[in-house]
Amino acid sequence: MAQKSIYSPEVLLAALPQTIFVIDRDLNILQASGTAQANFHMSEAALQMRPLPMLIGDANPLLALITLAHENMNVVVEHDLKLGLTGDALSVVDAQIIPLSDTEGHMLISLQSRNIPAFVESQDEMKAAAMSVSGLAAMLAHEIKNPLSGIRGAAQLLERRVEDKDKELPRLIRREVDRIRGLVDDLETFTEPRPVAAESVNIHEILDHVRSVALAGFGQHISFSEMYDPSLPMVAGNADRLTQIILNLVKNAAEAIGDTSGGIVLSTSYKHGMWIGTEGTNRKRVPLEISIRDTGGGIAPDLLGHLFDPFVTGREGGTGLGLTLVARFVADMGGTVECENMDGGAIFRIRLPIWEGETE
Repeated sequence: MAQKSIYSPEVLLAALPQTIFVIDRDLNILQASGTAQANFHMSEAALQMRPLPMLIGDANPLLALITLAHENMNVVVEHDLKLGLTGDALSVVDAQIIPLSDTEGHMLISLQSRNIPAFVESQDEMKAAAMSVSGLAAMLAHEIKNPLSGIRGAAQLLERRVEDKDKELPRLIRREVDRIRGLVDDLETFTEPRPVAAESVNIHEILDHVRSVALAGFGQHISFSEMYDPSLPMVAGNADRLTQIILNLVKNAAEAIGDTSGGIVLSTSYKHGMWIGTEGTNRKRVPLEISIRDTGGGIAPDLLGHLFDPFVTGREGGTGLGLTLVARFVADMGGTVECENMDGGAIFRIRLPIWEGETE
């Protein structure tokens, strides 16, 4: 004899990770899952006070799918549906509209965020970019540094022998050689054969330190705000590298804002259900999210998909290696990093594992 379920439909609906609504024929919301309430920052009672179009917009493509499901009384499925809603949770989703046959015109709508698989898929691309720089750096460092030393030495000798009016040319040669040598030094950062050992890191201390550094220098004109989760566990990572990662992203955000008044938001949160694949068949939980969001106008669409590739930059005079270094360090710590445009600016999200003691 089958055992009767001890959980009510309401309890099960509240526990599901998808954004789920039950609506009537007039598109009024009858029920909402716990995830739906969290994503829209409303209680179920508040959601029931408004029809679905008021929540998502009258021109939302989801409404056309609901109409189609009503007309055919069949399940309608749409992958990679762009809802165009503010925030990352429901920007791109896999949608299912399911007619409920035992009720007149009622529909169940299930929305599964595509951001989880998207950032998992992007991890391989991020690692590939970092590895390509590793191979390039190992080759270039040896082949370039030796002749650079000879060129710089010759420029110094030449500067001593020419008249004062001609000294600017050998000085220019020395400056350019030093600039190229600095670029090679940056490349050599990628040749380290293995990551440093993980340790327990308080990410809020890292963020506060970087904020202080920024306010004392390049970010004096920037308005900083923090949205921290005070209950966040310790991060499994490396304090020095995390500092370099955050400092790099904050500096990029400040440069995007430029001399105009603008703001940077530093935030942390805990995201349930975030896993990434590691070597072999293992999977690792990466629930700790650190985000850096700016009001700098966003990233050019043609650059957005290639930000972590080597030598890709939208800044005049930039080397295009800073974000590749970020990708390398984050990957070494078992995490992932992604970026998107949002509300007149850009937001970078880093997801990292929890410190679990000696097992790390």
